[in-house]
This record gives sequence, C-alpha cells and structure tokens, in this order.
Amino acid sequence: MTNIEDVILNQLTKTTKRFYAFIGALLVMVAWGAFAWSIQLTRGLAVTGMNIPVYWGVYISNFVFLIGISHAGIAISAAVRLLRLELYRPLTRMAELLTIISLMLAAMNIVFDLGRPDRVLNMVFFADLSSPLVWDFISVSTYFILSTAYLFLGMREDLSRLADRLPGRRWLYKALSAGWSGSEQQRFGQERVLRWMAIIILPVMVSVHTTVAWIFGLQIAKPIWHESGLGPYFVTGAIVSGISMVTVIAWILRRLLGWGKFFTLEIFRGLGNFLRAVLLIYAYFMIAEQVTIRYGGESASLEVLEFYSTGAYAPYFWSFVILGTVIPFLILCIPRTRSIGGIVLASILVTVFMWVKRVIIIIPALMHPVLPPGIGMSTGIYAPTWVEWSILGGSYALGALLYTIFMKFFPIIDLEIGK
Repeated sequence: MTNIEDVILNQLTKTTKRFYAFIGALLVMVAWGAFAWSIQLTRGLAVTGMNIPVYWGVYISNFVFLIGISHAGIAISAAVRLLRLELYRPLTRMAELLTIISLMLAAMNIVFDLGRPDRVLNMVFFADLSSPLVWDFISVSTYFILSTAYLFLGMREDLSRLADRLPGRRWLYKALSAGWSGSEQQRFGQERVLRWMAIIILPVMVSVHTTVAWIFGLQIAKPIWHESGLGPYFVTGAIVSGISMVTVIAWILRRLLGWGKFFTLEIFRGLGNFLRAVLLIYAYFMIAEQVTIRYGGESASLEVLEFYSTGAYAPYFWSFVILGTVIPFLILCIPRTRSIGGIVLASILVTVFMWVKRVIIIIPALMHPVLPPGIGMSTGIYAPTWVEWSILGGSYALGALLYTIFMKFFPIIDLEIGK
C-alpha cells in the first residue's frame, strides 16, 4: 500500500481511549433521548409544547432542516462524477453518508411528531395519491434507496481490497463486495451504472424538497406558506445548509484525524465559493418574499411577517439575517478571511441559523391562522419542552454515533485516491 492508503486504513485499525469515551458519551445522549421519547409515548403529545393551532413544532422544523442537509451529499458526489471534479473526490463518500444518515433522522422526526408510530403504516396501506404527504413519502423513500445503493456500489472495490488487507474482517468485506473481481468489464459496467444513477438522483433530490415545500404551500388558512415560489426557496435553502454542513464535517475530519493532505485549502475555498453564490441566491428569495408581502400580500401574511421581523420572533429573525446570512457572506467575500478557519466559521454560522430559519418559517405561521369571516383571528403560543429538546438531542447523537461507527468499519475516503 502507498502511504496515503496506510493513513486511510489506520483509522479502521487503531482505536484510542478517546474513541471509546466519545462513543460512551453519544450512547448516554441516545439513552436520554430514548427515555424522553418513552415519556412522550406513554403520556402522549401533551408533554410537548405543541397545541392547537400550533400542531407542528421543532420536530417538523428539524425534519425540513435534515432534508435540506441531505441534499449536499449526493449533489457533491454526482457533480464530482459527472463533471470529473477530481479535486473534490475526498468529499464524496463522507457526503454520501451524510445524505443517508440525514434522511434516516428526518424520517425519525416524522415519527416523533406523529405521537403514535404505528400510524406510519397508514402511508403504506391507505395512501391517497392526491395528497402531498404521500408524494413526499414516495420521493423521500426513493431518494433514500437510490442514495444507499449509490454509496454501496461505489464502495465495492474498496471492500474487496479491505478483505485482503484486514483478514479479521474478511468475511464482512467479502460479503459486502458482492463478487467484485476488478475486471475491466466489471469496472466499465459499474461506472456506467453509477453515472446513470448520478443523473437520475439529481432530479429526485430536487423533488424531495419541492414536495416538502408543497406540504406547506398547498395548505389553506396558513399565511406566508401559500406562495408559488416556496419550492425553489426551500431547495435553495437546502443546498445552502447542506454545503455548509459538508464543510464543517470535512474540517472536523481534517482536525481530528490529521487529514490535511486530503481536505486541502483548495477544497475549502471551492466549497466556500459555491456556498457564497448559493447564499446570495437565497438572500434574493428572502428579499423577494419580504417585498411581495409588504407591498401586495394579504393582511394575514403581513401580520405574520411583522410578528417575526418586529415582534416576538424578531431576535431570531434578525439573528438569522445578520449572523446566518450577512456575516457569513462577507467572510466568504473578503480575501483575508477566506482561510480554512474563516470558511468553516461561516459554514457553522450558516448551519446553525438555517435551522433557526426553519423554525421561523413554520411556527409563526401556525401561531396566526386565517379563520373564516366572523370567527376572527386566534393567536397560538408555542414553547418546546425538555422532552422535545431531549428527543432532538438524542436523535442527533444517534446520527453522530452511526457516522462514527461507519468510519470504524469502512474507509470514509475512497482508497482509489491512494493509488
């Protein structure tokens, strides 16, 4: 093996005390989240802050955020394969894994929000194809299956090589390599399949967040949501949060594992340039929304906009505008701050405050429903309880646990790079 291969495989064979301590901490967090969920299952959704009219809370906000995070993985991997962007090849597998785990956690948040997990089966046995909820279920399921198959097919050669290098796990890698022989015919066939999958996955990826937007936009009596541009707005926000999350994970791997030779300054600057461009597009959508509602929107939509721009939610909204949009954009524009540290700082700010933006999109609109004439306006309230925060924290800990375990058994970077 070359030195680069040694560095990659060292992560699979060397285990430190810090690794076990980290796993232990994650398990404690997962256990606490499971405990909180058991309370919700036994006592019902009354232990959450959700009510009427605020029937969606941080669970659905988190679902939308995680669906957005999932966009970056396959988008990066497909772009590298289709456009032959070899510089970014070290990002592909870690980004693909992020997609799969994000989709799993997103689905879990839907289960949390239902209160009764058994009702998920209604989407299978009593599906109404005219419902946007069913469209979303189909698109997310398709996206998950294609993404998992894409990751698996791309790993077959590495798994076959690991079977020879790590005899103790030979049975596992041999089985998962699914008869990989490395012949030219096999390589050609697999590369062709992966290229076609990359082409197919991209529109599926766009459809996922578009259908999520339609779940909101096609509802009546919900101000601000009922906008034709909500789909592109959601897709753009998904790309922004996904790219920023990939940047953060790449930096974590670079720092913890000393993989500066893989995740180079050029890679971070490329991600930063792309994030800057998409962030500008997202700002355009946000400004267009403000102008449209303020000058020609319905009174109910204007009321919600005023509520989160000058009312109770103003601190969250302006924190997002300043810390989640303006400052990251400036950091990514100024040459002096476009170092790895600056790009990562901008990405962290974007990731955190894009989550806040999901809350702003969902909860204020539910707090100000539009009711028929004569009934008047009924303003709701919402404050997440410790049960909700504990379940969310446990789910994120589970995601980190799955990511860490994967890295302990499979190379997170393509071994082909080491050739």
